This record gives sequence, C-alpha cells and structure tokens, in this order.
Amino acid sequence: MAERQNQLDIKKMKRREIILDTGKIILGTFLLALALSAFLEPHNIVTGGVTGLGVIVKEVSGRLFGYEVPLYLSNIVINAPLLILGLVIKGKKFMAKTVAGTLLLTFFLYVTEGIRIPGDDMILMALFGGIVCGAGVGLVLSASATTGGTDLLAAIVQHFIRHISVAWLLFIIDASIVIAGSFVFGVEIAMYGVIGIYLTSKIADRVVEGFHYSKAVYIISDQWSEIADAVMQKMERGVTGLSGKGLYKKQDQQVLFCVIASKELVQMKKLIYELDPKAFVVVSDAREVLGEGFLPYNR
Repeated sequence: MAERQNQLDIKKMKRREIILDTGKIILGTFLLALALSAFLEPHNIVTGGVTGLGVIVKEVSGRLFGYEVPLYLSNIVINAPLLILGLVIKGKKFMAKTVAGTLLLTFFLYVTEGIRIPGDDMILMALFGGIVCGAGVGLVLSASATTGGTDLLAAIVQHFIRHISVAWLLFIIDASIVIAGSFVFGVEIAMYGVIGIYLTSKIADRVVEGFHYSKAVYIISDQWSEIADAVMQKMERGVTGLSGKGLYKKQDQQVLFCVIASKELVQMKKLIYELDPKAFVVVSDAREVLGEGFLPYNR
C-alpha cells in the first residue's frame, strides 16, 4: 500500500513538473518575443542569437529588395535546418523542449510584431530590452529548455569539434552576429547591443539561480563548541561541524559551517566575536538554498 502511494506521489510530482515547465516555456518565450518586438528590433539593437541575425536580415532585405523579412519568418527559416540536424544528432528526447521553445517563440514573434514602446532613448530601450529578454531566457532555461538558435548550433558544432566547449562556441557565434550588426547599423548601435547582451545574461542567471540570496559562513575558532551552541539557540540556525587540520601548527581543527539569511549576518558576526575575538570567519554568497529553514524544492 505504501509503495503504491509512493508511486502515485511520484506520478503527481512529474505531472506537476511538466505543467510548471510548460508554463515557464510559454511565459518565457512570450517575454523574449515581447522584448525583441517592442524594445530591440525597432531600434536595430542586435543582441546575438538567431533573432539578432533576424534583425540584420530584416534590414538588409529591406535595403536590397524593398521587403523587410519579419523576425518570426527568419526565426523559423533559420532554425528549421538546425532543428532537423539536432533531431538527427541529439535525438528526440534531447530536442523535444527545444522544438517546443522554437515554435512558441516564432508564434509569439508573430503575435507581438506590431507592439512598439514609444520613445527614442536607445539606452532605455537596451536596458529594458535586456531585462525583459533575460527574464524570458531565464524562465526557458529553468525549464531545461532552449529556443534553439545559436545555443543549438553551438551544441551541434561541439558534437564534431569536441575539444572546444559549447560556451566558447556560443560566444564566438554570438560575437560574430554582433560584429556583423555593427557593419550594418554602425558601431554605436552595436554598443547598445552589448548592453542588452550583458543584462540578458545577468537577469537570466538570476532567474535560473533564484533571487533569494543567503550567506554561507565558515567559522574557525577554539571556542567552536560555544559558538555552535549560541548559533543554534539564539539564532535557531543549524550548524555543521567539519573536520579540518591547521597545516601551520599541524593541529586538528573543527570548522563550523552555517547558512543564514543575509539580514542575519550582522547578528552572527556580533555573536561570534563576543565569544571569540580571534575567530577566523569566511562569508560567501549562497545563490540558492533549499531545505529546512529556507526554500522548499518545487518543480
């Protein structure tokens, strides 16, 4: 009976995970499309990727043929051969969410095509475009998906050139697109694109890693027992003792490890140094903390 209940709980968790990931991909691709259509593309700001290449294609096709190829069309046309190659090389399981992300982005690029944010301040457009773009990319990545494009191209190329990492290949491809944009639109506009790229990557990281920052504290002190008791009793935080050895004095040493909320750091330092003014304390950022006293793991 207990085993059957456990299986039902696992199925329920997987179902909830699929629903949550689907929602993230839908919202993420919408935000990405909105950022491109409303902030970046109207001002020819190229931020890399297939959509950045699409901005270049739209401008060049308008100059040469009098017809501007819309972003949604260039996105699906450029991604189509990449998706086919990806299915052949990486397999259906790897590509399922990528295909969904690519199709959804194409759809939302079509839906948001006419949306424009009024204003000509390039810095504001690059800033808000990068922020919204980053939020969209982060949501898609947090669902273990991509929107195809240069991410997929880099993964395909790395399959054949294994001594170069995907990250480096992605950087080379995106940098090449931004440089191409500088030739089409000018160096100044390309600089705004760099601002957008920076913000996109930073915001995407924050969305994937979470905004709930904590502090990881390592404490080395001869008064480790008293400090541990004080932290557990006065701050109600758990403490882990790690066995260490001071190599200068060749002595065994207990190292305390504790994770606390950022706002508790001042209180902890005061508590430590009241008990041992000579304590050695190392504080580092903990981007995401899951478990008792912090965030639950929700998928």
